[in-house]
Amino acid sequence: MTIISLPKSRINPVMFAMPVLQPSPKQNFKVEKFSFICTLLLLILAVDPARADNSGAQQFNIPAGELSDALLQYSEASGRKILVNAELVNGLQTNGVRGNYSGDQALRHLLSGSGLIARETSTGSLTVEKQSGFMNVADTSSAQSTDGETLPKVTVEADADNPYKDPNWTNDPNNTDYNRPNALSATKTDKAIMDTPLSIQVVPQQILKDQQVIRMNRAAENVSGVYRGSFGGDMGVDHFIIRGFQSDQIYRNGVPYESSSFISNEEAANVERIEVLKGPASTLYGRAEPGGIVNMITKQPLSTPYYSFQQQFGSFNYYRTSADATGPINDDKSLLYRFNGAFETRDSFRKYSEGESIFLAPSFRWNISDQTQANLEFQYRHNSDPFTYGWPAIGNRPARLPRDTNISGPYATNLNSESYVVDFNWSHAFNDQWTLSHQFNMQRSDANQDALVYSLGLRDDNRTLDRGVFPTKNALSERFYNTVNLTGKFDTWGLDHTLLMGGDYMNYNLSGEGFSRVFNSPIDIFNPVETISPGSFEPSFTYDNHTDWWGLYLQDQIQLPLHFELMAGLRYDNVVSKDNTIDADTESADRVTPRVGLTWRPLNELSFFGNYLENFGAQNFGNNRSGATLPPVSAQQWEFGVKTELLDGRLTGSLTYYDLTKQNTAIPDPLDQSGSSSIAIGEVNNSGVELDLSGEILPGWNMIGSYSYIDSEITKDIALITDDDGNVIGSTDGNTGNRLANVPRHGGNLWTTYEFLEGDLKGLKFGAGMQARSQRQGDNEGSFQVPGYVTMNMLV
Repeated sequence: MTIISLPKSRINPVMFAMPVLQPSPKQNFKVEKFSFICTLLLLILAVDPARADNSGAQQFNIPAGELSDALLQYSEASGRKILVNAELVNGLQTNGVRGNYSGDQALRHLLSGSGLIARETSTGSLTVEKQSGFMNVADTSSAQSTDGETLPKVTVEADADNPYKDPNWTNDPNNTDYNRPNALSATKTDKAIMDTPLSIQVVPQQILKDQQVIRMNRAAENVSGVYRGSFGGDMGVDHFIIRGFQSDQIYRNGVPYESSSFISNEEAANVERIEVLKGPASTLYGRAEPGGIVNMITKQPLSTPYYSFQQQFGSFNYYRTSADATGPINDDKSLLYRFNGAFETRDSFRKYSEGESIFLAPSFRWNISDQTQANLEFQYRHNSDPFTYGWPAIGNRPARLPRDTNISGPYATNLNSESYVVDFNWSHAFNDQWTLSHQFNMQRSDANQDALVYSLGLRDDNRTLDRGVFPTKNALSERFYNTVNLTGKFDTWGLDHTLLMGGDYMNYNLSGEGFSRVFNSPIDIFNPVETISPGSFEPSFTYDNHTDWWGLYLQDQIQLPLHFELMAGLRYDNVVSKDNTIDADTESADRVTPRVGLTWRPLNELSFFGNYLENFGAQNFGNNRSGATLPPVSAQQWEFGVKTELLDGRLTGSLTYYDLTKQNTAIPDPLDQSGSSSIAIGEVNNSGVELDLSGEILPGWNMIGSYSYIDSEITKDIALITDDDGNVIGSTDGNTGNRLANVPRHGGNLWTTYEFLEGDLKGLKFGAGMQARSQRQGDNEGSFQVPGYVTMNMLV
């Protein structure tokens, strides 16, 4: 290797070292061109920088692009000399670095995924070297050896498009990006969003910080077509409406997570980012609602120490204390830890709605070797939350009542719950092509509530409200989940493949005691006066449900000629359910669900995609007239869209059209005079357009925005007609042709911030945002409407 020293200049240099090639008549044009470029770079650079102090943070603004160009800009900005073998960086790309970082942090970001590392010499300069564990791959083209002989050309194969493989970049607490180039949830392989033929949006950590997100339902609403579902008032558990269909399930690191039964909306203290995969996801995740899934990615232990403490105060006696700490446990940094915790107390704008929560989440990482890692996470949460219902409707609008009205009254008690999560996962890379991973997850939740007071409806005077009472005693939910995945990269007939083979198994148990009766204390909603306590009572029934679910799946991503990429997947599911409450028969179902998608990326900044997806949904409990089990819910989707990366990848966007149909929802059987059996022919079609945009417009100016249009229609339904004695005498088309309840036709979000990066105001940040929803139907009958609204938020 020859180091060429050049005269000084005002620009601090990156010094490229390259092999000296002996003249040969066989030397090809590519090598000559490469040598010329390297020599030209050397002539431009200077060589006499002073040793720089890299412990303090400074502002970097280096865009994505060629790694060699980025290193030049880094050297100029940091004042450090870098020695680089030109062949090591030839053709490599970088995602750049923007924001306040130390010199060492910024350089790690630039080298993220390249297979290269920087090492400081005794003189204070830096050398860039190949990282151990990365392999070189020879191709069929040739270059010249130093003695004139023809040798196979060697190129460095790097994952420059894959920043998630460098935790120092993806999980860096100082990362200020508003977008992410890659996502895990869509394919279970770390995949560039531009090359993914599915709708996948990421809400990264900086947005959660700027919006002061403490609950996941607020974060998910940054994404088009995602709305908060309705289930309880202040408690507001994590029910999402995605593409018009309500989903009662949230995911945690790809695992179905217990959040709908007992636990209020999910804590954000240990969440690194959320990924929203829209459309049917059954091929990789099994049974799910067809609108999509919300996947929380938790914070992981880091090798660089980081500590954060936050105290928040807010309206209605809101107090929240949170902490985040991470770093190495031992000297060689093979053992890492992270701890996140939060304590919160709160009231509400509603009366009788006090609550509190405690959250603790320690996690550990063991880097056994360069090829093998293991992670262990724990999570504990205590909640005491009110569970209040909304207001009744009068005419075609909700009743006009004071905003602090609570129809449950002072006798409704909080739902007290505790939840525990244990997650253990490990992975082993056999080589650069094949990786095996396993994940075990255990969740346990228990809850008690003395009195849940709910509405039974208004009387004819439109002011007297009848109510019921439902206590919860010894409610217990348990989930045990296992999944194994084998990922491989190979080529056949010149086509590159990324193959995923996997399987999962879940055992779910739900049990408890309950009692339901009329609360003999109707109230005047316009002048509520509570005079009678619901009293104490013992539960009158128990419930005990068990579900076993396993699945096998296969997925292949194939890079085709002319910048096309094909994704194809197939899954087999088998589910067995047993309701021991009524000693019902065991219900079982199985299904094969395919998905296929195609991406065309004619330009680095532009890609087009389309997909066809099928869904395996929830089990329909109940039987037909013959006593047979009803088939499970199913769905199909067609989708087409375009994605773009603008401003060197700093700003990303997508525009999508979809058509999604859900079938087999259970409705009453019109031929059953008793009204006790059902048929699975209900159908709903939702189609629409979605727009998402996020990233950095100018240095310091970030934004995230979205818009959704949903055309929703109930396409098949039946309603029974009964006489005064309750006998079925006929049927109608029911709600066929109506719009599905709680689905706004229009919805949008916009959030933007600006931070001063220099001058006397450096570090000062302003932000503002709005969220808008159009009118929604209050029920499937269309009997009343919920008006649209706009909310505003500001940040200083």
